[in-house]
Amino acid sequence: MQQKLQEKLKAKQVLIVDDDLLFNEIFQEMLEGYGMDVSVARDGSGALMRYRAGDFELVVTDIEMPNGDGIELCEEIKRIDPGQKIVVLSSHDDREYLTRLLNIGVEGFLIKPFKIQKLETLLEKLF
Repeated sequence: MQQKLQEKLKAKQVLIVDDDLLFNEIFQEMLEGYGMDVSVARDGSGALMRYRAGDFELVVTDIEMPNGDGIELCEEIKRIDPGQKIVVLSSHDDREYLTRLLNIGVEGFLIKPFKIQKLETLLEKLF
């Protein structure tokens, strides 16, 4: 599946938003391994600035981070572009978060740590 997935993801623009530097580095390398063009932001306000300046096919964000949480970021991005694909990563599987994110229109939710196969299945579905 990986080669087929790489063909689908090649040169896709993705924005990763997470305040965990190590996670960002590992996740960025993983997505670049699929051929994606990755930008990284460490907080909500930085992510919004990058989002407005770019043209992303996918936004992947954490929920808990400084300067605006991931839920607020998702709401703002969906206001700007209701069709934007967003995947949320979190260490928490709180039903309140999930319900709010579904109401916002988020396309995917992965619990950290996640299995690569789950990520690949989600990316396959999105693209």
